[in-house]
Amino acid sequence: MTDMQYAFSRIKARIGSEALRKVSGTQYKIGSAGILLYESAGGSDDWAKGRGKIKYVYTVELRPSENGKDSQYAFILPTTFIVPVGEETYAGVKEFLRKS
Repeated sequence: MTDMQYAFSRIKARIGSEALRKVSGTQYKIGSAGILLYESAGGSDDWAKGRGKIKYVYTVELRPSENGKDSQYAFILPTTFIVPVGEETYAGVKEFLRKS
């Protein structure tokens, strides 16, 4: 990835993250998934970049964060979270695409 592509990716991620925050106050981190989360291989982002030849790929980890107020739920959120997480995610993706 060139410096220009990296800068573009960060700008786009920031746009989506800010839209998410405006909906619910949830602050999402921006950066390399392998650095922010954990290293992994063979995910859908790897396939999209390698085999799908997609120029820009993104990983979005939905709520809760590892250290946030709802972190005790890990990947198993109560059903009461479905709509709020969906609303903030939709807002983020919509703004991300609108600014393309």
